[in-house]
Amino acid sequence: MTGSTASRISHPGQRRSDGLPVVLRKARFPYASGWIRGCAVMLSLLFASEGTAEEAVREPLPLWEMGLFFGAISLPQYSGSDEYSFYAIPLPYLIYRGEILRANRDGVRGVLLQGQWMETGLSFGGYPPVPEENDARRDMPRIGAILEGGPAVNVFLRGRDHPDPFYVALALRGVISVSPDNLDLAWRGLHGDARLVYHNHTWLKEQNISMGMNTGVDFANRRYTECFYEVASEYTTPERVEYSPSGGYAGFNAAFYINKRLSSHWLLACYYRWTCLSGAAFVDSPLVETEHNHMVGLALLWTALQSERLSMYTVE
Repeated sequence: MTGSTASRISHPGQRRSDGLPVVLRKARFPYASGWIRGCAVMLSLLFASEGTAEEAVREPLPLWEMGLFFGAISLPQYSGSDEYSFYAIPLPYLIYRGEILRANRDGVRGVLLQGQWMETGLSFGGYPPVPEENDARRDMPRIGAILEGGPAVNVFLRGRDHPDPFYVALALRGVISVSPDNLDLAWRGLHGDARLVYHNHTWLKEQNISMGMNTGVDFANRRYTECFYEVASEYTTPERVEYSPSGGYAGFNAAFYINKRLSSHWLLACYYRWTCLSGAAFVDSPLVETEHNHMVGLALLWTALQSERLSMYTVE
């Protein structure tokens, strides 16, 4: 069971000028068959919410922390879709501050070289499967969970030890998809991004509030865009014409978060992300139903265990 179907409130493919979703197909709560999908989304919120405990201070912190994450998130079924999915689930979470391996709000990454002004390493990411009930892709091959990994560089504009970090983040990741039917892996190309990132921990420090934002652009090669936006001749319909996308610019995005530390064990995190596909290489695809997407998330984190061993490494 994955939820109950809501009635349609617009015609297929209709767009609103403000970019808000005009279709609510399902409110999805990940029970048995949706467990893996829900886990992927909830962990994405945890790592993308830009707000875990280690960012509040600049001093030695536990090497690792473990706890529970209670979250809810609404996100598009893929970039350009006007159909949204909603997930709510409790999950365990881990923060790790190793010399090479780090796990935090941005996901799991490996740090290869680190200096006062620059850091190089590996970044990883992902996205849940596109539901088979998606209207735009009806009767088309399913897109499984997306997993990404590759090199990354952070350039710190005010030095790495500044209490309010401000830096440029560059990444290029290889992409694979995992079939939801038999767990087969398929190569999906390359996906990269360039972001300007800012975290503020001092403005409302006395109120135990931190906040930040990032903005940037995405790029992808043709193999990647074909995965989401190609319409082969055998899948055409009167409303879905044949289309072959190219690679290149893949959209602009801006995100904002705010966190409130409620106690030494509890943290409340809110997250919002806006994506604009205007001018993207694949924007003319019939599978792009809107040029604007919105992701909203809310999470409550409970830290249950932490190591006695401290680490001087941060996971910004």
